[in-house]
Amino acid sequence: YEKANKQGDFSPKGWHKYLHRRGTTASVKIVARENNSYTGIFEGADCALLRLSLTYKPSEKNDKPVAPGMALKVFRSDTYSANVSALYTLEGQEYDYNFFKNPLSNIVPINKGWKFKAVHWAFSKVTDFPEELGLDHLAKWNTNGIMAEKVNAPRQIFFVPNEKVSTPSEKHDIRESLAKIEPGTKLYTIYALPNKTEEMNYRDFDYYHYKNEDIEKFKSAAIPIADVITTSPFVASSFGDTGIFYRHEVIEK
Repeated sequence: YEKANKQGDFSPKGWHKYLHRRGTTASVKIVARENNSYTGIFEGADCALLRLSLTYKPSEKNDKPVAPGMALKVFRSDTYSANVSALYTLEGQEYDYNFFKNPLSNIVPINKGWKFKAVHWAFSKVTDFPEELGLDHLAKWNTNGIMAEKVNAPRQIFFVPNEKVSTPSEKHDIRESLAKIEPGTKLYTIYALPNKTEEMNYRDFDYYHYKNEDIEKFKSAAIPIADVITTSPFVASSFGDTGIFYRHEVIEK
């Protein structure tokens, strides 16, 4: 509940992470593509933090696969920061440690397995869309704190990895691989799913029916709108893991 209602950039006293407990953080910038009509931080931003982590410590013994995730915080003048988190799927990518193997999104398919019911139940207390994070707040103010005259936000975005960036597929501490990424590296291209195409109305799609096999189809319909580029090395730290607060912008009931 607090994750969805607190405004601020620092974790509250006594805050405890149950998922994504260990990660690594770099400063990044968002460089907008031409012909991008989306507003707010999608227009570009020079001051942002990107935290990359695994949902939980992988363990074949406990059937916990590699599940990459990200949290992005974009700082804005005279208003609160814009935050969004993204995953591939709740169940991850088996035991492939290449963090950049799959695209990440603010919407993931519902997993009805018993291991994921607790996560679904926790978020369902504050939203009817537990597997979806809202994006309207990202589009409301730009990095200078100027409110858009007409907010234009996509419903779903994909962070598509740069094909030239990867980490080893073999078991290892991914933070060590991420620490080797040079500043100035394009990590992701942000793709936005349009409201509607000739084939489908995505804006009104019922994501309760969104399945793993739909990810590639939806991504293929999305258009590139911006790139995420590192401006510092990735650094793993206790403060990065526990001190920085990334708000979850849920869609209200």
